[in-house]
Amino acid sequence: MYIGGKWVNAVSGKTYTAVNPATEEVVAEIPLGGQADVDLAVAAARKAFPVWAGMPPAERCRLLEKMAQLQREFVDELTKWEILDHGTPIRVAKMQSGFSSTT
Repeated sequence: MYIGGKWVNAVSGKTYTAVNPATEEVVAEIPLGGQADVDLAVAAARKAFPVWAGMPPAERCRLLEKMAQLQREFVDELTKWEILDHGTPIRVAKMQSGFSSTT
């Protein structure tokens, strides 16, 4: 989980084991967030909001465009994880990642 600008484990220490449904191999151990993690994320968002809201719209737009560019750059990696985690067909996984191979 990414909270307050850092990758963190769940407060509880619990994880979710993601399994490839085609092979039954473990793909990843993912933090299993709970209420305490939601509370931390909300607190971090509230802390960050004044900075975000005080930014000129052009700067916010630049940051959102950068985020979209990073998503485009990593579409193949995101697609791979969708396929491994869910057994999703590649075409559907690319659509779920937000970008088709033509964008």
